[in-house]
Formats: sequence, structure tokens, C-alpha cells
Amino acid sequence: MAIKSAGTSQLFRHLLARAQIVGPLTVADFMREVLANPREGYYINKDPLGAQGDFITSPEISPMFGELLGIWFVHTWRAAGSPKGVRFIELGPGRGTLMDNMLTAVQKFPDFTENLQVSLVETSPTLAALQASKLGCGTLGSSVGARDAGQPYASANCRQGHATTWYRNLTEVPTAGWTCLVANEFFDALPVHQFEKTKDGWRERLVDVLDKPDENGRQFRLVLSPQATEPLRAAEVLLCDPSLPVGAVVELSFDGLVAAKAVARHLAPGGAALVVDYGEVNKTSDTLRAFRKHKQVHVFDEPGTADLTCDVNFNHLARALVNPGTVSVHGPVTQQLFLQRMGIATRAAALTRAQPDKADGIRAAVAMLTETMGTRFKVLGATSKAHPLPTLPGFSG
Repeated sequence: MAIKSAGTSQLFRHLLARAQIVGPLTVADFMREVLANPREGYYINKDPLGAQGDFITSPEISPMFGELLGIWFVHTWRAAGSPKGVRFIELGPGRGTLMDNMLTAVQKFPDFTENLQVSLVETSPTLAALQASKLGCGTLGSSVGARDAGQPYASANCRQGHATTWYRNLTEVPTAGWTCLVANEFFDALPVHQFEKTKDGWRERLVDVLDKPDENGRQFRLVLSPQATEPLRAAEVLLCDPSLPVGAVVELSFDGLVAAKAVARHLAPGGAALVVDYGEVNKTSDTLRAFRKHKQVHVFDEPGTADLTCDVNFNHLARALVNPGTVSVHGPVTQQLFLQRMGIATRAAALTRAQPDKADGIRAAVAMLTETMGTRFKVLGATSKAHPLPTLPGFSG
């Protein structure tokens, strides 16, 4: 795909003007504008998933992924004593494929689905419409409108008859009942600040503008703050490792920490969560990347036309979840190990017996989920301390 000349998009002009007026942007502000600008943001007006999009996620590869996650939630709910009133919550539901597959799997357990409610946290009108279609909710157009604080911006019944609601923020979703929360490739898309260690101490990386486009048509560049910034001062407690060499880069998502704390508040009365994403337990490198049409491109090429993503720091995430003292964390373990322990081989064998003509596709899906993506992706579990669950399927052998 050829690089467009600088200044061809409204988002580009907005970013350029903002940087010229207020000065260099933090990497987090740049990501936030590119991904979630209310008019031109990457996620706001397009469907980025699938073969025709820019990336593919595990639920789009095979229903087995969502089915096994659904079964995991049933098991944890029963282990906790089968509390009344279950609410499925998904953060960043994409096309709705994962939720659809989980709902299909749990229909076999009527004690679990009795009074089951579904809540989807989604900011993109385009993706919300796709989710509604996938879940059999019909068209959301007539139900989207003005709302009171804490109320959903859309509601319908899914094909299984469960009340389904859409919210823009997790803090708006009711906490009553037993929460089953899933976040698949959600945290990797949240904006991060980047801090680099220099011979003069830590500095924040910023996005500045060039006077004119370079030979590749890019007019943005990374620079270092001349002194400590407010985000840097807030992150100092995480930057005190003297073993880190000059040049080390630490990424910190304040948005991710806030989201994790919101998850912990939801789980506190009773519930369980699964976070599935690519990343490491701890990392000290620059992982900011852009993807367009399943290929990596430069992060400053045509802002708004490619997905921006960073590896999740599971150490930061786990610390934020347990900090209130109301939640226990489990793992992380690799996606490969989690799915194997949850019985993906048994499920694949059953599907192959039922559909022998699709055996090759089933084998390919298992290989993609457990080998290609198996070690890169991690699974982190979280459960309420109000219902102690010392061992969980998928996290123990």
C-alpha cells in the first residue's frame, strides 16, 4: 500500500495541529487519538478484524476457543457455590464472535443460564452493530439514544433470549450477581506511555512533528522529554530497577491500570475473569507496533489506517488487580497450556468425528491456537476473595 502524502487525512491534520499548538504528544496521547478519536479513530468507523481486516483474533480462528472459555466460567461459578444471577461481561468484544461462542457452549447448563444477562463494553458504533448482528439481537439503530448516567446506550435480547446491553465504560455496568468477565486482546490496544533510561536518568518518549515530511512521507518522530514529565513522576516507583541499562524502555498503560482496578471492583462481590492477550510477565523494550492488512507497518505511516498495539505487561496488570485486596490472580500461563488443560484436544476430536470432512481445518485451528499463538499469548485469571477458589481449571495441572 503506497504511503499517502502528508496531510491527506483529517486525523493527520488534527494530530499535526495539536502537536504544533501544545507541543509534542505523549505516546499514549498519540495512540488514543489514532485509535479512538471520536470522528476519525481507527476503531470507531471500521471493522478491523478477519481476513479482509488488519488482524485476526483467537475467536475468529475457531469456535473451540470461546467454547472452552465458556466452560471455564461455568466451572468456576459452580466451584463458588452457584451464586444466583450471572452476568457475562466482555471488554472490547470485536465482532461478538467470542461472546456468541461462549453463549452457545453454556446453553447446555440451564442452572447457569437461568437469569443470565450479557453486557458488552464497546465504544465503536460500527463494532456494536456487528456484535448485535452476531448475537442475533437485530438492529441497534432504533435503540441507541440518549441515556441517563450508568444506563446502557443500547439493549436487546440475544438469540438465546438473554437480556443484552451495551456500555461505553465498565464502570457503568451493574455489579449485582456473579460476574463472568472476559477481555480478549483488549489491554494491548490501550494507550501506553514510554519511558527511556538515559545517562541523565529517565525521560519520557514523546511524538513530535517535523517541519516537512521525510523521504518516506512521515511527518512525526519520537523525541525525549528534556526533563521529567507528570506521567514520568507518577511512574517512578516502577522505574527504580538499577540493573536496567541505558537505552532500556519501560511501557506503562495508566488506562490499563485503571481498567484492571475497575475489573477488580466488579469481581469483589463475587465473580471470575479471564484476560487473554499477548505480552510478557515483565518487559523492558519498545513494543509499539502498527498492523495493516496483517502486515507490520511503521507506526507513523498514515495514522488512523493501521492498528496500534503494545505487548501487555502482565506484572503491571496483576499488581493492579490485587491492589484493592479483594481479588486473587491465577497465572499467567501460556494460551497453549491453558487450552490444553481445558481439553482442546478432546473437543477437536469430537468435532472431527462429527464433521470428518473438516478434519484438516480443525487440526489447523488447533495448531494456530496452541502453537503459532500458543506461547506468545498468555492467560491471566482473577477471582473474588469473597469466594476463595485456590485451584482453577486451566491454571493447574
